[in-house]
Amino acid sequence: MKITAIITALLLSAPAFAASSTLISRSMYVAFTPPEFRGEHKTEIKSDGAIRYISNKSKIFAVAKLSPAALKSLKTKIAAFKPAPLVGEDEPECMDDPSIQITLNQEGKDLVISETVNCKTKQMSEAYELVEVINSAHGLTQLIN
Repeated sequence: MKITAIITALLLSAPAFAASSTLISRSMYVAFTPPEFRGEHKTEIKSDGAIRYISNKSKIFAVAKLSPAALKSLKTKIAAFKPAPLVGEDEPECMDDPSIQITLNQEGKDLVISETVNCKTKQMSEAYELVEVINSAHGLTQLIN
């Protein structure tokens, strides 16, 4: 009986121990560069407001933290976001530019809202503001990289 009570208590308190989830992320995939720069470089804003950078060597850097008001605003924008098709111009293709994918987590599901592949950017029409938020957060990561 005591074991059941302990397990129940742990299960009910699990959310308190759970790591924060990712609200929005920017992944840049680099290929045509020296080996020390190749791979995925990722910037993410977590559900607790933490902004972090994950290097291509899987090193994690804490960069900054959103204010409570900014975090609330971001969560509101993500919750209200309406998915749409990715659209964009058909620019000339190139093969040596990094690929970039911006993903938000809406109700537990990852949703790609913008991607740049072969110099062609496709983005959901209503995603501009969210893309600017994560690109700004990414800009901060360059101060530590």
